Amino acid sequence: MEEQWNIAVILDACRYDVFKELYRNYLQPGRLERRLGASDTLDWLHTVFSRNKTKNIVYVSAHPGINSKNIPWGRFNACEKFYKVYDAWLSGWDWEIGSALPTEVAKTAIQAINEHRDRRIIIHFIQPHFPYRKAPCPSTYSDLKSVKKNPLLGFLLEKLLRRSSLLNRNFSRIRTSYWKMKKTLKLNFLEDLNEIYWKKYNVKDLRYFYRDNLMWVLESVRKIIEENEDEEIVVTSDHGEAFGENGEFFHLYNTMNPVVRRVPFWRNN
Repeated sequence: MEEQWNIAVILDACRYDVFKELYRNYLQPGRLERRLGASDTLDWLHTVFSRNKTKNIVYVSAHPGINSKNIPWGRFNACEKFYKVYDAWLSGWDWEIGSALPTEVAKTAIQAINEHRDRRIIIHFIQPHFPYRKAPCPSTYSDLKSVKKNPLLGFLLEKLLRRSSLLNRNFSRIRTSYWKMKKTLKLNFLEDLNEIYWKKYNVKDLRYFYRDNLMWVLESVRKIIEENEDEEIVVTSDHGEAFGENGEFFHLYNTMNPVVRRVPFWRNN
């Protein structure tokens, strides 16, 4: 929040090393730094927006947990923090992939920028975080008709499933061991997206899908930057993603795994 920027783009779960490898194909030269991120999105929200310097911010959110519906995520309520929240997760949702499409999020972002030139804008994309476009993997609630009418309900239900299956914040350290036990015993109850991907794909597959998701979202980021070249823009992330490093997969709450905690911080000038 102390940095100088007018537009900040958040790429959810973006690793520094993969971003460094790919960004030059999509973004102008700019300057890239490596920064310390959080362990997960909720950890990042509480860390970055803990002080009263957020009331001038317009937040374009592809994440259902950051919403304008006055529904808090844990102890974080976006309506209390920001000047306005655009629900890009709702307008841009694709049910086959199970996520908000970056092209649709970019459209909402450009609208928000044009409507609020006097305010700081944060644009939060879901990608490169899964679901992956080349491996759409619906969660356990995907067939519920009521959820299909409202992605926010699906988000809340998945959080409930995580709690009921000992995958909440207090038990995240034993997550991989828990999955291995279930796989050995052939237990398929209460699976969330993390566990489904871990069981269905190997590390090589997951890395391939992840890179493709990052390339996918960078195409939309490039469009936003090209249409706002005179603005001070940064591209960064809330946290990274692990693919077996130190025995961890995806991002565990409170982890100190370097591949999760290292995030890119790129600015256009």
